[in-house]
Amino acid sequence: MNSQLLIGIGILGFALLLDIISTAIPYWWVMSLGDAVSSSIGLFQICDHAEGLTACVTMTVETDWWRAVQALMILSILALGAAVGLALLFCFVMKDKGQFGLFSAVLGAAGAGFAVLGVIIFAAKASDYSKASDYYPIGGLHAGFGLAIVSAIFAIVGSVMIVISRNANN
Repeated sequence: MNSQLLIGIGILGFALLLDIISTAIPYWWVMSLGDAVSSSIGLFQICDHAEGLTACVTMTVETDWWRAVQALMILSILALGAAVGLALLFCFVMKDKGQFGLFSAVLGAAGAGFAVLGVIIFAAKASDYSKASDYYPIGGLHAGFGLAIVSAIFAIVGSVMIVISRNANN
């Protein structure tokens, strides 16, 4: 059994998990009006927090850049899922087909690229959104944003591990 390949698959699987969590949670941007009132914004949901109470609603997206970030993060999840699936096939079923390992690594890198593009667009545009808001003047990037970055890093590392181990899988 190729331990480098198994480690690469595990890292890619962890990157996929982080990517799913980062896309789903409503904590990409957090804005505050002091200690008592705050609002957290995710890619698909907005939550208001006041005096121990939280109310969340599904977001109606009206801007193209927000839809682009949503699409890029979903593409990232799909690419990483496919990368993990192909890597598992390469590891356990089609050991002699080195192209499965290569395709898996390419899909992992593509998933990382989609996540990085989504993060870049979100960071560039969300800060403009916060400056234009009179209601929530203080805001910043939060956990979902950070998890997307970490997911992309793990996806690259996992992809490199799979490429390195590709020729040793017998």
